[in-house]
Amino acid sequence: MDSKKELKIKVPIISDSYSAQKHINFIKKHKSNNKYHHKKSRSSSSSSGSSTDTSKNISKSSSESYDLIERKYCHGPTGPTGHKGPRGCTGPSSEVTGSTGCTGSPGAKGANGLDGATGANGLDGEMGPIGATGLDGATGLDGATGATGATGATGANGTNGLDGKMGPTGATGLDGATGANGTNGLDGATGATGPRGFIGSSGANGLDGATGPRGFTGSSGANGLDGATGATGPRGFTGTTGSTGPRGISGEEGSVGPTGTIVSNINYIWAIKNNTESVTTALTFQNIIYTSTPQLNGWTYNPVTGYFTCNATGKYLVSYQVDMQATGGARIASVIGTINDVEIPGSATTQAFQSASTTQAWISFFIMNISSGNTFALKFTGNAIVVTITAATAIASESPQSATLTITRIL
Repeated sequence: MDSKKELKIKVPIISDSYSAQKHINFIKKHKSNNKYHHKKSRSSSSSSGSSTDTSKNISKSSSESYDLIERKYCHGPTGPTGHKGPRGCTGPSSEVTGSTGCTGSPGAKGANGLDGATGANGLDGEMGPIGATGLDGATGLDGATGATGATGATGANGTNGLDGKMGPTGATGLDGATGANGTNGLDGATGATGPRGFIGSSGANGLDGATGPRGFTGSSGANGLDGATGATGPRGFTGTTGSTGPRGISGEEGSVGPTGTIVSNINYIWAIKNNTESVTTALTFQNIIYTSTPQLNGWTYNPVTGYFTCNATGKYLVSYQVDMQATGGARIASVIGTINDVEIPGSATTQAFQSASTTQAWISFFIMNISSGNTFALKFTGNAIVVTITAATAIASESPQSATLTITRIL
C-alpha cells in the first residue's frame, strides 16, 4: 500500500513504520495510567537520505495530560501549505510502452535508534473510528534522480489501473524505431450511411490520350432483314420534251360514216336584264324576270312569270351570268336552272359575298335535255332579303346588264 495515502491523517510526526491508527489506539488504551511512553520511530527523507532517532518520555498524573498528548500528536493543527515546486522536465515520449519491471530488492536497514525505557504493555483497545481524510499537501520538490538500478526480471503484467487525468502535452519526443506490424483487427460493423456530400466542381478535362493501334477488321456480319418500304418520295421535275419523231405512214382512207342529224339554225335564246330584283323570301328560290329577249327562236317567253317554253325536243347548251349585291355581313346567294320547276343537276352556283360595297357575279355553263312543251326558268335566292340582282355601275357610256341568259340547241 502506498505510504503517502496512509499519512493523509493529521498526525504529521508519525513514521511509516508505526501507523497513526495504532498510535491513537495506544493513547486511548493508556489514558488511565500515570505515565505514557512514546517512542518515535526512525524517519527517512527521500531528498537527503539522512535518518534521525527521536525518543520522548512523557509522564502525567492525570488523564488530561494524555488528552493533551493526543491533541498534540494525533490532531494537531495543519501547517501552512508549502510553496508549489517547479514542474519537472518532461521526459522524452515514446509510442512503444515498455514492460513493467520487477520490484527491486529492499534497501539496507538503517541503524536502530536508542531504545527508550520500556513501558508496561497495556491491553489493546478497540479500534476507533477512522479520522477524516486530511487535505493533500502541496507537491514537494522533485528529488534528485538516483542512479539507475540494474534491470530486474520482467514481472507479470499487473491489472490496469484507473485512467488518471490527462496531463499537459509533453514536447514531442524523438521518433522511435518502427515496430513490427500488428495483426489486423476484426472489421467493425458497417456504420450508417452518412448524408450525401455536396457535388464537387467538375475537374479540368484531361489531356487526350494517344490514339491506340487500329484493331483487326472483323468478319462480315450476316445480312439484316429487309426494312419496310419507305414512303413514296415527291414527284420529280418534268423532264424536257423530246424531239418530235418522224411522221408515220398514212393509213388507208376509211369508209364514209352514216349521215348525222341535221341541226338547223333555229331554237336559241339570248335574254338580258337591266333592272334590279330583290329576294322576296329568304332561302326560297324565285324566277329571274328578264327585261328583254333580243334573240329568241323556237322558244316562247313570258315576261311576267319568267318562264321559257320549249317548242322542239333536243339537247341544249345553257350559259348564264347573274350580278348581285348584299348589305350586312355573312350574306350568301345561289342560282339554279330548272325544267318544270325541278332543279337541273349540276346547274347550281352558290357563293358568299366577299364585300357589301361591290357587285359579285354568279357564272355557270351546263347542258340539258328538254322536251317540247316543257318550261325552263333560271331561279335565284339568298339567306336574307337584302340580297339583290343589280348591275354594276357604268364607267363610261356602256349599259351594264344585271343578268344574261344564252340557250343554244346542239342536237
